[in-house]
Parts: sequence; structure tokens; C-alpha cells
Amino acid sequence: SPDKGWSPGAKWFVSKAAQGGLVLDLGVHMADLLRWIAGDVAEIAAYVDTRAKRIDVPDNFSALLRFESGATGVLELSWTIPCGGMLIEVYGTKGTLRHGFAGDRPLELIQPAGNEGRPRVSYPKPRSKAKNSQQCFLEAIRGKMASPTPGELGRDAVALCEAIAKSGETGRFVKVRRFPA
Repeated sequence: SPDKGWSPGAKWFVSKAAQGGLVLDLGVHMADLLRWIAGDVAEIAAYVDTRAKRIDVPDNFSALLRFESGATGVLELSWTIPCGGMLIEVYGTKGTLRHGFAGDRPLELIQPAGNEGRPRVSYPKPRSKAKNSQQCFLEAIRGKMASPTPGELGRDAVALCEAIAKSGETGRFVKVRRFPA
């Protein structure tokens, strides 16, 4: 859990009164990324649990997502896995994209086997040199550019996490809250 790892002594990470545990800590970032890749999520079924019994917030969850496009996705996160990394995989009809975060794995494109009988793996280079988030934030508050991440994106990612938490509590599919445009 984060109070032992990247933020020792930060008890607010594992306090129900202070925040929502893993679902809101890491889940909100992955929810935002999944929405960017696949669009809005219509409904969710989730299993949410606390494995480290000394804390009162969820530290593990698995969620099945049905996107409005009809695509499906699985989101799993844990604070209790001793050695793992954050990995995203996107499966399509022409291949798979796989990417690890924190530099632990490059972007991989895996395409179906050709005549040689094994999948082709390539490592595409990014097409743009995106500004880092801190630089964009500073330029936006100085009025030099529009925010690339308007507040509505955060609100919608939080709504997705709230649906994960509610599904975990009720054991039922939950529709994701929508906001008027």
C-alpha cells in the first residue's frame, strides 16, 4: 500500500475519511486513459476488496467495463501485488498494442502471425514530442494556452470511479453517471 511504498507515513492514502483508496488514487488515472482510448463507459461490474486488513479503504479491484461503442474492457489495479507494473493492452482486429508505464516496458505493436508462424512485434516511436503536464499547466494558468485537460474530463473520470466503487459495494452492474453538455 502507498503508506509503505511511494509515500511512507502518508496515512491519508489509506483513510476512508480522506479519500477513496485505490479506486480514486490510481483508478481515476486509468479511467481517464481508458475513456481517451475507447470513449465513454455505459456500465460497469466490479469486484472491490481490501486485502491489507489494517486499512479501511479498498486496495484491490477488478472491473468489467462496457463502453457506449459496444467495446468491452477490463481494469484491474492493486496496491498489494509485491512486484508488478502498470500495463495497458488494447486488442483490435488487426493486432494488439501493449504499453508499460514508468519506463518498465516500451510501446509494442503485436500483429498476427505471417507465413513464419509467429507474431510480428514492432516498437513504434511516438509521432509527437508532447509537452509535459507541468509545462502545460503553467502555460494554461498564465493564459498562454487552453487547458488540454478541462475539468470535465476529471469529473467524468471520477464518475467512472464512483460507479466502480458502487458496483463493488452492491455486487451489481452500475450505469455510469452522465452530465449535461
